Amino acid sequence: MIRFLLPLFLGLGAAAPAVAADVIRHEGSRLLCERGEGEEPDAAKAQAPCLAETKGVVTRSGDVLVVGIAGGKSVRFASNPKACANDDAEKCKIVRLAAFDPARSFAVVEETLYEGGAVQLVDLRDGSKVDLLATPEFSPSGGLAVAVIADLLNVPDFEILLYDLTAKPFRRLYAAKAGTATKLAGKKGDVAQFAFEAWQGEDRVLIRLGDGDAVFKRLALTRDGAQWRLIDAK
Repeated sequence: MIRFLLPLFLGLGAAAPAVAADVIRHEGSRLLCERGEGEEPDAAKAQAPCLAETKGVVTRSGDVLVVGIAGGKSVRFASNPKACANDDAEKCKIVRLAAFDPARSFAVVEETLYEGGAVQLVDLRDGSKVDLLATPEFSPSGGLAVAVIADLLNVPDFEILLYDLTAKPFRRLYAAKAGTATKLAGKKGDVAQFAFEAWQGEDRVLIRLGDGDAVFKRLALTRDGAQWRLIDAK
């Protein structure tokens, strides 16, 4: 699980802004459900239009997000919005659908806590889950997903994860362990973080190493035969 400060909550006890619906985008067969500007932690209302586009595969039953799996089974993720409304930071939890692709047989579910959360890649074929640690960015074909983790509060196990979504089960192609950014940044390592910039075709991901707007260097996660390597971008 990755820990991070949430823009969703301005502080316990703060007045909730008006509900704003998700911003819905389509990229090929993939449905993206992005948080609307000013969206409050009421995923049931904000996500209703986006869930409707899954045609019954992803639904809500009260505070539970239900992801339908092949064979009539399901994977369930429970929210606790009442705890959020009652200023209970320990139990506060909001679950929302971030992405859905029936052609690639996956759903991405974000689990948000007051100061933390997780991102789960759910295989719609068998219900297995992969913890991506951050919301993924997809390659142009949609067959690859990269998660670049910038954790401000804790040290995650990994800082970059790359998965092949065409494999069954989904296959991890690359992982940069915790401390990679610090090592590559040298003397600036104490404040170094990775940030996703762009996919460049199917064989290259441009990644920034820096601190906020300050860029120390640009790197490329590049396919080299059957392997992937993180190298200086040229």
